[in-house]
Amino acid sequence: MSDRHEELERFIDRTLRAQPHVRAPVSLESRVLEELRQRAALAWWRRGFAHWPVFARAAFILLSIAFAKLAIEGVMWLATLATRPVEWVRDTARPFFVVAQAAETVVASIPSAWLYLTLFFIAVAYASLFGIGAATYRAIFK
Repeated sequence: MSDRHEELERFIDRTLRAQPHVRAPVSLESRVLEELRQRAALAWWRRGFAHWPVFARAAFILLSIAFAKLAIEGVMWLATLATRPVEWVRDTARPFFVVAQAAETVVASIPSAWLYLTLFFIAVAYASLFGIGAATYRAIFK
């Protein structure tokens, strides 16, 4: 079986070597050379990591480690908060409850007819905006 593979390999090799050399089209060659020039002109930070200066790679790795450590510390801090009593949740949420109570008081003092009229006006404005947008789209792309 390996003799057949070797024979096939030799046949393919002879056939490919017998093919005439074909030059790339000039337009392709010029585009490839231009792309190579543009890539060579790129700043180091726009190139791949392997092309960065050693100092920049070292700084990047150190900063990555520092951010990973900071993320782990943050998760650990949150885990310790989760094990404590729920008092800190109440203390943190207290200002939000005060604002919610104030908003509830303000909304309760507005007559309901005004609220319904405001909702109606918002619905009409939305429908008008949708209609104007649809008409404009049809006028432009018809």
